[in-house]
Amino acid sequence: MRTCSGLRFAFLTLVIAATRRRMRRWKNISACLTRSALRAACWCGAVRTAATIRRCSTRWRAGPDRLRGVAVADADVAPDVLREWDRLGVRGLRFNHFFRDGQLHYRGGVPLDAARALAPAMAELGWHLQLWIDVKDLPQAIPVLKSLSLPVVIDHMGRTDARAGTATAGFQSLLRAVGDGWCWAKLSGAHRLSRDAPDYPDARPFHEALVRANPERLVWGGDWPHPRVEGKMPDAGHLLELFQMWTPDRAKQHRILVANPAKLYGFPN
Repeated sequence: MRTCSGLRFAFLTLVIAATRRRMRRWKNISACLTRSALRAACWCGAVRTAATIRRCSTRWRAGPDRLRGVAVADADVAPDVLREWDRLGVRGLRFNHFFRDGQLHYRGGVPLDAARALAPAMAELGWHLQLWIDVKDLPQAIPVLKSLSLPVVIDHMGRTDARAGTATAGFQSLLRAVGDGWCWAKLSGAHRLSRDAPDYPDARPFHEALVRANPERLVWGGDWPHPRVEGKMPDAGHLLELFQMWTPDRAKQHRILVANPAKLYGFPN
């Protein structure tokens, strides 16, 4: 496990489904968190029940000061259930607006339309909306996102094809949203934008453009254990090294790795 000097917080994307095989991973995650420089982390994934969230927290043995979560919830989940999730460390809900050939690519996700019913309870709890989307579809989604009056976090730098470049209307709309401050972006998923492993050089311009746009609205993500990866399996430690190379300014590193996730996920100072 690689470490980063002075690192106290970093966003680790951990996709967990409610299966025994995947729940066993939490034993290893607990050891990694303890051995590394990480002091806190946030998981994100297909967790839809309070019982599963409790099992995740127990497996990690981290406690409420070290663990936060982004879960998924169907539109009919009651506000009282979301309030219980909040007590267990959930700070946002993830929605799927990632299309291929006109269809939602991941059928197991919750579509963005469900956010309308959940938004009032999310606002009450101070939660954010995390969105999996290809930025080519972001301009059309922005009016819906703004109407919900929630902080928005865009997954994986907009999860587009790096070969399209940064000048597309979709990525430029993400830069404006991040620059205006109402939208956050995760500096994660270089291996999902690029197929040029292990250094993903064509993903670097997306990373650098977002840092220039507004470093106060960015968090980093490891995306471990890289579910449904479509290319070569990346090395999560090397992804952190790339972050440091692509963000050489130490103050901005601290902002993205420490201060921003503390603010977004409500970690204690």
